[in-house]
Formats: sequence, structure tokens, C-alpha cells
Amino acid sequence: MNRKSLTILLGAALVAGFFLPFFKGGGSGFDAVFGPMAMKSAEKYIWLLLPVSGAVLLLGALSRGNYFLGRSIWAWIPFLTIIFILVRIFMTTKPQMLTLVKGLGVGFWICFIAALVLAFADPKR
Repeated sequence: MNRKSLTILLGAALVAGFFLPFFKGGGSGFDAVFGPMAMKSAEKYIWLLLPVSGAVLLLGALSRGNYFLGRSIWAWIPFLTIIFILVRIFMTTKPQMLTLVKGLGVGFWICFIAALVLAFADPKR
């Protein structure tokens, strides 16, 4: 798979994963930012980096590789955002690792895998 195809697929996965349930009890990333149980702090805008970077990567790949600020920056932003979200969960609730893994939903795992592949995979052109 070439870089363009992989970037299109993973950019779409980031955008779609943001709207799927992030936690087992329900609630997507969109709900964490704009929903009835939205966070009150400015931290909620960090969550928006996931779909924004996915959309920029998707549009950049579709426009013959013309990325605003370069592909590598937009490929690392989702991974760093996921790490930030996990650290904040650990800092606020201090869950056991198994409890945390069981409590994360399909949207989180889609975003995590897409961010991991985007950050570390370097396919041929």
C-alpha cells in the first residue's frame, strides 16, 4: 500500500473514530467536546485535534500530497493527542490498567491504531 492510500484510509479512520463511542458507557469524542456532558475546561479543544488532523491528512492526500505545514506534523498530532488523553485519564481517575482497557470503546481503539500507524509507518511513495 502506498503512502497516499494509507493516509486516506487512516485519515478517514481518525475522523470516523472520533464520532464512535470512546468509552463503553457511551459517549463519543464529539460528546466529550460538544455533548450534554461536555468538559468545562479548555482541554476539550485538544480532543478536536483528532478529527481536524484526520481531515487535513485526508484532504492533503486527495490533493496530490499538498499538506498544510507538512504531512509529518499532522501524522504525529493524533498520536500525541491520544497519549495526552490517556495521561489525563490516569491523572484524574487513577484506574487499574485492566479496568481502563475494558472501559475504552471502539472509537478510541480505531483512533489509537490509526494514530499509531500514521506516526510510525513510513510506506513507500
